[in-house]
Amino acid sequence: MRSRVAHLEEKIKLYKDKMSRNNKLIVAYKLLLIVSWMIFLILLLLD
Repeated sequence: MRSRVAHLEEKIKLYKDKMSRNNKLIVAYKLLLIVSWMIFLILLLLD
């Protein structure tokens, strides 16, 4: 039983690590979108 609990904790830890990596990707993607929008707006204003 105890080994099962340890196994479960290991799985949860791996899952959390995976999620935090995904969150970093999502944040980077959002930043990229915001920057591209700002460039687009600046180009429109300069035109």
